Amino acid sequence: MYLRHLISIVFFLTSLAGSSGAWAQPGPCTSAVLASQGQVDAFDCDSVSGNLSIIGKVNNVNSLSILTSVGGNLSIVGALALDNLDGLANLTSVGGDLTISGNTTLDNCQGIAPLLGWPSGPPNDGVGGDIFVADNGGAGCNSVEGILASVPEEAIVFGLPVWLLYEASRPQP
Repeated sequence: MYLRHLISIVFFLTSLAGSSGAWAQPGPCTSAVLASQGQVDAFDCDSVSGNLSIIGKVNNVNSLSILTSVGGNLSIVGALALDNLDGLANLTSVGGDLTISGNTTLDNCQGIAPLLGWPSGPPNDGVGGDIFVADNGGAGCNSVEGILASVPEEAIVFGLPVWLLYEASRPQP
């Protein structure tokens, strides 16, 4: 009887790993609108074949660090509590337009610099469509040029990834 329960538990745990349970591997998704921090935190996709929108009550995008590509448009608009884009540092391509606008507390956009072709910038970027960056909180988040210029010179000199340099410069608790 004990063995039968043990086998049942193993089968149950194995089924979780293959479903959308806690142990599922990230995979591709279609389009998504992330309008709350809970939705951002639960997002488990390494790519999006359609559009991705980040809006509303979102204060960080750190859990999006597995995201590498968006096939359609990427819009980060009106996320009023968002202050940085560090979680997007692994994003290498956006097939459509990139819009970052109306995020009043957004003052650090270095995480998106690799997508914008840092250090040289467009046309060496990973964006297939138009790029619109404006009306955000900090000067380093109001234009492509501002984002590229906000990356510390040490990253250029030592050839360090932007996100690594930023993480190293953050105060530790």
